[in-house]
Amino acid sequence: MKRNLIPSPLKRLFWRVFFSFWLASLAIMFATTYVIVNKIESSQFIQRHKQGVERMAHEIIRQHEYVEPMLGQHARPFAVAPPDGGRAEQAHHRDQGGGRRGKARGMIITSGTGEVVFEARFRKKETELIEFTVNSSAGNEYTVIAAKPPIPRFFEEVLGRFYSLQFILIFIASTLVSIFLSWSISKPLSQLGQFSRKYTAGAESESIPQHLLDRGDELADLAGDMAFMIDKIEDTLSAQQHLLHDVSHELRAPLARLQATIGLIELQSADRHTERLHKECKRIDTLIQEILNFSRLNREKEERHKHALGELIKGVISDLQIEHPKREFKLADSSNNAVAQVYESALCRSLENILRNACKYSPPDTAIETTLRLTSTHIIISIRDHGPGIAANDLNLVTKPFYRAGNQMHTEGFGLGLSIAQKGMEKHSGKLDIVNHAEGGLEVTCLLPIGK
Repeated sequence: MKRNLIPSPLKRLFWRVFFSFWLASLAIMFATTYVIVNKIESSQFIQRHKQGVERMAHEIIRQHEYVEPMLGQHARPFAVAPPDGGRAEQAHHRDQGGGRRGKARGMIITSGTGEVVFEARFRKKETELIEFTVNSSAGNEYTVIAAKPPIPRFFEEVLGRFYSLQFILIFIASTLVSIFLSWSISKPLSQLGQFSRKYTAGAESESIPQHLLDRGDELADLAGDMAFMIDKIEDTLSAQQHLLHDVSHELRAPLARLQATIGLIELQSADRHTERLHKECKRIDTLIQEILNFSRLNREKEERHKHALGELIKGVISDLQIEHPKREFKLADSSNNAVAQVYESALCRSLENILRNACKYSPPDTAIETTLRLTSTHIIISIRDHGPGIAANDLNLVTKPFYRAGNQMHTEGFGLGLSIAQKGMEKHSGKLDIVNHAEGGLEVTCLLPIGK
């Protein structure tokens, strides 16, 4: 399964949780603002204002019915508190004959006969009105029309503060809480991911951190399930390893008896058939050993150690030189005696199999060329032979166990050499790159990341 090595940052779980919680907090803040504003416009606030207007209307009606008839035409203007309950304004009403008109904020009072007993001009902003009736103590009914109240300055100040200091503080607090919540979820998942990558890279000694198992939440359940899965994998691999050892023992025992029988036959009458039997027995024995090497490559409890890479490669070439005394090996080392922490056994086995393949398919009079160099990120070891190369459609398949390029089943070898080399690179979190060289032959490059 292909994995996106460079995922979009916004697809990370941290940012998803962060934005979800953060946006939810902002939504709650804006909803609170809406509720406050809606409360201002609610019937409860209008009712309180209406009660104030009603008290003022009763006072005006009382003066209209009782005080003004006693004063007659020489009545002086009387002061009435305006319906806004704030600034006192001089209120006037007009008498029956007179035409005197006082000022107040947006209110008209008419009697049951249609007579306007009080009128205060509405301002341009006062477009929404409320209308209700009141009964005087004399039993007369009056209709009152008044403007809806404006937003009180108190609420305006509260909203202004909310949109300034309070809003900034709540914004910062919600951001910090969102970051903490996202971190508390994504951090354990990241640690589990690091553990799984170390485990697949061959660090079997690693274990899931205990604090993840002791969290007591769903992430602890996930860590526990992963630990249980790893135990099962270990049991399965261990059983597979024991099976291979048992099978190899069962195969080698009759193979040894077969070789002894061939030796007895050879004492009586040696011919080309007995030589062929010896060769095939040796081939079977080598195959069994190759399978065992391949199966336990990633199961070896091996620690990384610092090694001079040039000297390590020279040691592998020296061993192969004994098997191929007439073969020329060239090593070009431009690493300036580089030292790196590697799994010695796995790396040497990988290089040995690549070099042995190169010797197998190259003409006897050609050299096997090995180069060692460093970049800022990788150790690069390239091995080139002068053989026929591999068909382009087989280049991505030759690292599969028992696969042979061109389906050549009767050639020397078992199709495990490059598979073992690939396993060795995976143990180093590296990569095996196989290409046909432009000037002929096959070039196999080992890419080992520095610092891993």
